[in-house]
Amino acid sequence: MYVVDDDPGVRASIDSLLRSEGFQVATFGSAQEFLRRKPTSERSCLVLDVSLPGLSGLDLQHELIGTDIRIPIIFVTGYGDVPTSVRAMKAGAVEFLTKPFEDRDLLGAIRNALQRGEASTLDEDAYHKELEAAARVQQGLMGVNIPQVRFARISAMNLPCTAVGGDFYSVVTVDDRIVVAIADVAGKGVPAAVMSSLLHGMIQEGVESKVPLPEIARSANQFFCERELGARYATFVVLCIESDGRVEYLNCAHVPPVVVRTGGAVHRLREANLPVGLIGSADYHTASLIVRPSDRLILVTDGVTEAESPQGEFFGDQRLEESAASGSTLEQIFTSVRQFCADCPLSDDCTLIEAEYLGANA
Repeated sequence: MYVVDDDPGVRASIDSLLRSEGFQVATFGSAQEFLRRKPTSERSCLVLDVSLPGLSGLDLQHELIGTDIRIPIIFVTGYGDVPTSVRAMKAGAVEFLTKPFEDRDLLGAIRNALQRGEASTLDEDAYHKELEAAARVQQGLMGVNIPQVRFARISAMNLPCTAVGGDFYSVVTVDDRIVVAIADVAGKGVPAAVMSSLLHGMIQEGVESKVPLPEIARSANQFFCERELGARYATFVVLCIESDGRVEYLNCAHVPPVVVRTGGAVHRLREANLPVGLIGSADYHTASLIVRPSDRLILVTDGVTEAESPQGEFFGDQRLEESAASGSTLEQIFTSVRQFCADCPLSDDCTLIEAEYLGANA
């Protein structure tokens, strides 16, 4: 077992705990020190602090991936680092623990990480069969029959990557309103597809039953936090658009929606909450705005903003906003993403929804 944390007390505490359970342990005070050890991924895992001096925990994770060292990572961090850790989890971390954590939670995460390492050596044919099953689940979630209402025009697109991810979107009409949701479950493969299916059902059932948006998020968060899901969590946005232009939205750590006003002015809806599935005590709140005829609301998954060029640069928020401000259609935005990536394969699904408000009397 490897432990990287710049706090000597934390290192000593984890070292003592793991040795008492029969593990061999090596501890390090920095990422650079760890890399000098030339770690291997054989029957081991890494307990890694997010905030480290010099090379951060996220930087170390990227370095290991780049050198093809596929060691399972358990991130430990302070509560305030949760938004940063979301990206770490999407890059493949096995678990995420906030300090202070219980000994049993760390030990459980380590055992889960070791089991995953063993599972990664399963027969290749069985793995591909799992991916095929996950692909069918995901394709079903993307096969949305989008309803249209007189006061809004909704369109959506999905550009899948080579692996099976956890994206989905949903469009539902309830009375004189239309509700649009977009979500992204951390990770890929069968587990992500199954969690996507569960979350999709929770959101759609809640919306159709007129459950308040914060309560939908709280229920989903409690459901996932109470179960052993191997550090699975999800980010999502739900927009409830009324016929008179009033919009209520709930953002659970997802990419902030883009609002394009008539004339091209762009701003982001940045009121946000924690993701669901990480912290059981998290609370959730909505925010609101007013849209006018011809205003557009654009929702994307981070597969769009984090699409990478051959030089390793992200497509990013600025390019997305510039495309939206210029009046680009969804097809044109996706074309921009493809051109930006050139020959690089997508590392995550790209999903995008647009809701254009037409006016109460349209």
